[in-house]
Amino acid sequence: MLRNKPTVDLQLGPRPIFDILKQHFSDSVTSFMPLADFYDTKPSSTETVVDYWIRLNKAVDTAVEGLTVEDKAKTLDNPSREVTVMFITHCPDPELSLVFSCRPLEEWTSQ
Repeated sequence: MLRNKPTVDLQLGPRPIFDILKQHFSDSVTSFMPLADFYDTKPSSTETVVDYWIRLNKAVDTAVEGLTVEDKAKTLDNPSREVTVMFITHCPDPELSLVFSCRPLEEWTSQ
C-alpha cells in the first residue's frame, strides 16, 4: 500500500500508516474521495431517522478530516448545512419527509 501512495511521508512518524489502516479496516468505509463518500451516504432500509442523522454527522466529520489530510486547500464551508440537505433529501421516514416538503430546503437548518 505504501508503494502505491508515494505522497505518504514516513518522516512524520506512524500517523500516515495509522491513517491508511483506519481507512481500510475501520467501521466506516472511506476512500481517497472523502466528499464522494459523504454524498454517497444514503439510509439503509432498516435504519431509523436518528441512526441516519448520526451516521451522516459521522460521515461529514470523516469527510472534513479526509479533506484536511489529503489537501489543505479543500474544505467544506458549512458541514452542518451539507448534513441538513442530505438528511432532508434522503430522509428515511415518509411522514417526516412530508413535513420537510412543506417548506423550501433553504429554510431548514440543522437545529
